[in-house]
Amino acid sequence: MKHSFIQNAARDGLLLGALAVLFLFIPASSFVLTAVLTVVKLGATIGLFGYLLRRQSAHSEAFTYATAIGYGTLAAAFSAFILGVVYFLQFTVINPELTETLLLSMTLTYERMGMSEMVDTVEDFRPYLPYLVFIICLFYYTLIGFVYSLVFGFFVKHRTPPVAPPFN
Repeated sequence: MKHSFIQNAARDGLLLGALAVLFLFIPASSFVLTAVLTVVKLGATIGLFGYLLRRQSAHSEAFTYATAIGYGTLAAAFSAFILGVVYFLQFTVINPELTETLLLSMTLTYERMGMSEMVDTVEDFRPYLPYLVFIICLFYYTLIGFVYSLVFGFFVKHRTPPVAPPFN
């Protein structure tokens, strides 16, 4: 039972990760298009997450609230890992100039805010930026999945039958 639980969570995490990666590579050229894509991405992710939890709930008679939270968080962790790897590859292989663009943006922002002493600190992060993005991605998307699991788990859990007292 435990083995299929983890396999199913990995499969569902792969689906969620694929959806996130798909939306990551859809270019948006204007503010309105970006806003629309963000709403569509959020709706698709929440809808898919709810569907996957509901489907897993239908396969198990003992799908409690705790099981729903654990399953959803595990699926989100697999998805976060996939998205973290894609972001890491984005910063190191696919588009290495992205690091320079991000650091330049941070430097200009700090200078505009009058915090020019932070510019040296930003430069110190240059070699670690892809790793930091990967780690932050792991924690952030797993946390988001945990929050989704808290909400959806309430709706997909099965009622547990009352336990009879040990002595009548």
